Amino acid sequence: MKKIPIHLLNSQTYCEYQIYLEYVKGIKVKPTLEINKGREIHNALEKEHKKKAKFKLSIIEAIKKSQKEKITLVGREIRLLAIICMDLLMRYISCLIRL
Repeated sequence: MKKIPIHLLNSQTYCEYQIYLEYVKGIKVKPTLEINKGREIHNALEKEHKKKAKFKLSIIEAIKKSQKEKITLVGREIRLLAIICMDLLMRYISCLIRL
């Protein structure tokens, strides 16, 4: 199964055209100094997080575990999933209204 990078979920919430340009048209943005610095910081934070992580769960597994154990999840991935689900729901409702 091909994994979807989390930045695509974030891009989808504010600029779907960016995804089109990068993945359909193949236009790549040349990394700037700021992008490279951000990657370094992100990689360091991710490495530290992985050291501290108690479980290796997918987002869906984490959501199921949190529901079962009544745990509140915090993370940008959860927020983004909620935004995307709302967006899909609104598009679905919009399609139904047009019928």
